[in-house]
Amino acid sequence: MNLAERRESLLEDGKKGMEELFPCRMEKLKEEWKQEGLREQMRGSFMELFHLWREREGERAVAGSLGICCLRSSIVMRQYRMLLVLCGEEFYLDSHVQESAWKPAGFFEGFEEDMEILCSGLKKKYPRLCRWEVESVRLFSVEYYYAAIGKLCKDWKEEIIKWAEESGLRMGERFFLYFGEYRGRGELLDEGKDDVK
Repeated sequence: MNLAERRESLLEDGKKGMEELFPCRMEKLKEEWKQEGLREQMRGSFMELFHLWREREGERAVAGSLGICCLRSSIVMRQYRMLLVLCGEEFYLDSHVQESAWKPAGFFEGFEEDMEILCSGLKKKYPRLCRWEVESVRLFSVEYYYAAIGKLCKDWKEEIIKWAEESGLRMGERFFLYFGEYRGRGELLDEGKDDVK
């Protein structure tokens, strides 16, 4: 088996392993996220961002979008943080951008546990598993967790908008909420407000 074939086989086995582990992890996380404390922690992260925006931009500044962004560097460095990005009405071209980190409770701790289980299984089939091979499996597998965080944010979009309103954030009439890569592709979670608040 040459190097390319080994990598392809390794990723395929990693995918199969993660597909077995991931549903069990999601069931545990669903139970954990029923706790009020985790919701309050999430609310606190978003409220901090809104406060920083108003503190820096002033009471009259109008926000155009709120992004919940994945950071690849965060996975490589094991920081496991999402980046909350609040932009003015010109989106990324706007100089009015406020960023804040958010670490969704339980997700990445679960990811690390699953990666340990997955890699111990892979090491039996692939002796002398290199670090870069483990990193390839890690970067591939984290997509499952990003998708789950995206689903959480989609389910909570009304709450997030409500928190923004509670904080006194002024949202433009075309304010939108999205989830995706930092300065890359993303998915709209909510679009369009009736008027400037």
